Amino acid sequence: MSEQWNAPKAIKKLREIPDVKICDALLDQQIFSGVGNIIKNEVLWLVKLHPETTIKNITISKFKKLMKKVVNYSFEFLQ
Repeated sequence: MSEQWNAPKAIKKLREIPDVKICDALLDQQIFSGVGNIIKNEVLWLVKLHPETTIKNITISKFKKLMKKVVNYSFEFLQ
């Protein structure tokens, strides 16, 4: 939720860990500070991405959708 957070930078960091499951990567507080189990589960469901999908198997368009939903859902969750 910080204005310093940068989606392209987050995608770059994710690409550096290709064998990690997206469910684990979303909980990495160095990349997605503040994302917990509820946000992780809801976002993955919204973008129709299986939690055990590895980073290397996610398309760039799916990454973009994921980043947008993480930010939007985090703000919705706050309210």
